[in-house]
Parts: sequence; structure tokens; C-alpha cells
Amino acid sequence: MKRLSASKLEQAEKCGLSMVLPGLIDVHPYPYRERGKVLHQFLCDVAMQGYAEALKAVPEEYKAEAAAVDLSSLPHSTPDAWAVEVAFAYNVDTDTARELHRGGSRDYSGVDRTCEVPGTADVVGITPDEVVVLDVKTGRAQLEAPEDAPQLLFLALAACRAYNRQAATVGWIRLRDGVPYYSSHRFDVLGLNTLVRERVERIITGVRLTEVQWEVSPESVEPVIGPHCKRCDAFFRCPAQANLAREVTRAALGESTLPLEVPDERRPDFYRWVKAIGVLHEK
Repeated sequence: MKRLSASKLEQAEKCGLSMVLPGLIDVHPYPYRERGKVLHQFLCDVAMQGYAEALKAVPEEYKAEAAAVDLSSLPHSTPDAWAVEVAFAYNVDTDTARELHRGGSRDYSGVDRTCEVPGTADVVGITPDEVVVLDVKTGRAQLEAPEDAPQLLFLALAACRAYNRQAATVGWIRLRDGVPYYSSHRFDVLGLNTLVRERVERIITGVRLTEVQWEVSPESVEPVIGPHCKRCDAFFRCPAQANLAREVTRAALGESTLPLEVPDERRPDFYRWVKAIGVLHEK
């Protein structure tokens, strides 16, 4: 499970092979990546320096959205119990977890990748009865309901195990045009130990099995194509994508006399390859 982390669980659930193939760094940033990075840092600075000082450090173009994040209005009864950018490591074999560090570092070098999966929660609240795990989203893509998001479920389970709590509230903080929108869902002890735990373990076990199958018989492992391919960092190593790239290249070079038929579910990948070929041609 060398590449599996909380943020990749949704991708892993849709296509286990995407976690096994070698990954490449996408040098083309997504439009909201920098905004998210700034706002996450703002949350860290608020906890360490206070609101006023933290806001001063935010670039002017993001100040309105940063100022809109009011921790006191989050779904939690004790705002002073918040922590930000908290990293965990969850052990699927023992159903235990530990806190790695806080403050924004994504250093997972101390994680045992044979049995532990790491992940970082943007905002964590702890009460005597439960944990609250919230994720800050700044893009415009449609979000799943919090109770259906593998990343949130994993972080809630890890936090509960790390802090010995039996219930969890998970939710999104969606920043849109400087205005925060909140959505959340609470899992009681039964939901946490059945629905949440079973789904998280099923995803991780699926990746493990795919790793073994890939080592024994790579040709027997089929990738799963779909919209999730758009942000897969194994995109350019995927055999299915390689086949599409070959067809696109042949068509572009005029070596194919047949019309290139692209299924609807492959069209986003098709245009990505066409763009890539165009960039290479310009160089």
C-alpha cells in the first residue's frame, strides 16, 4: 500500500489498480489547488498565532474567503477544542490508529506501509463523546454527501481510534465566493463500527489484493475507466489509457483509416490525450 492515503481512498475504491501502478506528479496544477493550500495554512496559523495575525499573512486575493471561515460557527460545542491539519496513521490489521503530528506537515515517512494507511484531516474537534472531522473544499466540483465520502469516513475512524471515542461527526466546509457552507453527518457507535469500518477495510483490502494479483499476473488485472481517471496520478501508466493514447496518436498522424470511436465514458481521457499530443507537437 505504498501510495494509499486518506485522500486517495475514493480513487482506490473505484479502481484498485490506480494505487498499484507507478504514479507520476501532475505538473499542471488544478485551478483550486493553490487556494486550498493557502486556506489550510490559514487554519494552521489561526491555531498557532491567532485570527488577526493569521489573516495578515493571507494573500490579498484570498483574504475574503479566509475571513469567512469562522471556527465558532462550526458544528461543535467547544470551539477552543479544535485542532487543524492533524495527521493520523490507521492500522487496518489491528483496527487502531495513532496521531502522527499537527500543523500542516504531510510527512508520512514514519508510517509502516505494510499495515498502516496515513491521512491528514483539515479540522478535528474532540469532545468527551465524539470526534468531529471536517474537510475544507474550495473548488466547484460536486461533493458527495459527507456520510458517503471515503476520505471523511477514514479520518473519522482513525480519529476515533486514536482518541478512544465511539462516535463521530463528519462534514464539509465548502468555501464558495467567500461564503462558507457546512454539511455534516453523525455516526453513532453502531454506524462507526459497522458502516464506516467495513467500508474503509473493504477499500484497503481491495488494494492489497490488487497488489498481490498485479505481482503474480499483471495481465489479469483490469483497470476501471470512468470520470475518476481525470485526477489519477497513474494516468500515464495505465494500460487502458495507453491503448487509447496509441489510437489517438495513430489518428493524429493519419496512420489509421478507421474513424476513432470513443465511448462517452472515455471522452474526457480522449481530450486529455489530444491536448498532450498537441503540446508535444508544438515543442
